[in-house]
Amino acid sequence: MAAYCGTSDEDALSDSVCDAVTTDAWKGQLDFDRACSGPEQRCWLSTELTPWNRVMHGLAFELVELRPGKLCLRPTPQDDGDRDRGTVDAEASFLVSWLLQHHPCIDELKVAPSVHFQGTGVKKTSFPIRLRPAGVSGSFRTIRGLEVGTNGSCLIISAREALAKAQYHFNNKKPTRHSLYELEDLEAVGGLVRLKFVALREIEPVYFAKLAKLLRRNPNSIKRLEISLRNLPRQVNHALGYLFSCESLMISSYNDDGHRASLPSMKPVARLLHSSTALKELSITPVANRTQISAIAKELETNTSLAKLDLRMADSRCSPKALFTALQVNTTLKELQVRDCRISGECGQALALLLQKNTGLRLLYIKDSVISASTLAVLVTALTRNTTLESLQLSSGVLPKNGIVELCKVLRINKTLKKLQFTNLECPKKFRAALARQLARDDCYNRVQLPWIERDLPGLTAALTSAFAGFEELHLSGIHCMSEAGLKQLFDALPPTSVSVL
Repeated sequence: MAAYCGTSDEDALSDSVCDAVTTDAWKGQLDFDRACSGPEQRCWLSTELTPWNRVMHGLAFELVELRPGKLCLRPTPQDDGDRDRGTVDAEASFLVSWLLQHHPCIDELKVAPSVHFQGTGVKKTSFPIRLRPAGVSGSFRTIRGLEVGTNGSCLIISAREALAKAQYHFNNKKPTRHSLYELEDLEAVGGLVRLKFVALREIEPVYFAKLAKLLRRNPNSIKRLEISLRNLPRQVNHALGYLFSCESLMISSYNDDGHRASLPSMKPVARLLHSSTALKELSITPVANRTQISAIAKELETNTSLAKLDLRMADSRCSPKALFTALQVNTTLKELQVRDCRISGECGQALALLLQKNTGLRLLYIKDSVISASTLAVLVTALTRNTTLESLQLSSGVLPKNGIVELCKVLRINKTLKKLQFTNLECPKKFRAALARQLARDDCYNRVQLPWIERDLPGLTAALTSAFAGFEELHLSGIHCMSEAGLKQLFDALPPTSVSVL
């Protein structure tokens, strides 16, 4: 797919260049005559990846065998060689298409764009990647894993925005052209299990329809879906409501300025929560208003499959009160993340009741949110009674100081809370030093995570050398503020065999 449809002259140029490429270009290097023996058995291609990748790496692609007999075709960093970029892109288009058309053993495909910086001007020419042989219609190409747009980039990008992005990162260079690979036959893909589709820039409306058709064609096979689109279209959003075999669903929608834009409707997601017994993980960015929150909350009261929920609010005025209320009776959700919200008053009371009544929740993350002093006070009381929560993470630079102190004191009583984490914490040095003394006195350094300071060294060192510490992970955020001597003291105290993640 390409965001930009060039002029007829540009399209003709692309077609003529692509048509000029044949298998003769690699005669003697690659075997184009042997038929694929997949997917029933391991194809010979799996044992001859070296000569193919010797060629593919020069075209910024590679073949890898992720599972026995199952190959993945994916992009690699662009080689800044002396060859003409148009020729390289045309050869990549031809060879990638040929492999996909002739080798069903390739059941995973990842595609991303390439940007070149030479000379002056921007040439807008797309090169096709075809999934099935030309002239064949009515059939479908089985692909289990498809990623369109990876590593923060996207396949569908406008030349204007490519130029703007390039100039931002390369102030002293000007891109000559932004080469685009146009993914054809998208709607013909069948047997799809994993789909990641990232397109945060311009995309032609016709491809929204193709994406929606792709989802409708694979409702019983898709297990994992991640979609990030600019202004999520209604037909794609509607198709989400019928993916009853989907186990992990991540949806992100952005507006023309790159800010979060609400989903057209939350009804498809609510339908999944109501009817699906497969959905285990759900992430939505953003939730626009209380109506959308309520639609999700209503289904969570009776949902028995969802284990992980991550909701990012459109702005802090979108209260998660209805969500907290619904989860008071939910028994299956294990992990909850809410972001960019304001928790105070009745919303804070609902969160406190959630911690008192819910016996299934194990991890609670409240990120980039404003939490009032009164809310922290009722949370402290709730946590003294909670016996099931294992991890609590609060991410805010404006947490009330007294609330932080009282939350840390909860660890004296609550022995099941294994991790209390504060991120982005900003507080005066005097207060922070007093908190360090309290944590050391209460012997809580093995259960608390903070941006560490020099005053934490005695408590951290004591925790590391304790015979009962039982560390598996050690988080050292903020250690850049410590002295070299202090860091040496800390790492000298670190048992060499006790920590698996640092």
